[in-house]
Amino acid sequence: MNDESIMDFQRQRVLEITAKMGIRSTFGHLIRLQNAKEFLQAVEEEQHSTVNVHIFENTMPACQRLIQCLEELAKKMPTVKFCNILSINATVSLKFRNAATLCIW
Repeated sequence: MNDESIMDFQRQRVLEITAKMGIRSTFGHLIRLQNAKEFLQAVEEEQHSTVNVHIFENTMPACQRLIQCLEELAKKMPTVKFCNILSINATVSLKFRNAATLCIW
């Protein structure tokens, strides 16, 4: 390969990468997931976006504060998919719910 063919290859790769980056979805709000099926879909359907899922409890004040923070972050970072789901709707185990509650404060 000569220098010109290497440069052509580099230009082509830059165009391909730029095109893929342009496919990123935009969200701009906190998405409330209702069940485990929506939880899996929210994560699995995104190929080019970061997904953040907050599994929360209504009875935890720290969870309510975090939800407010995530709503603001979602507005400022529209290419990140911010979601939340009530722990019982995510069908996580009681052991996970109790351990997660202990980690909050």
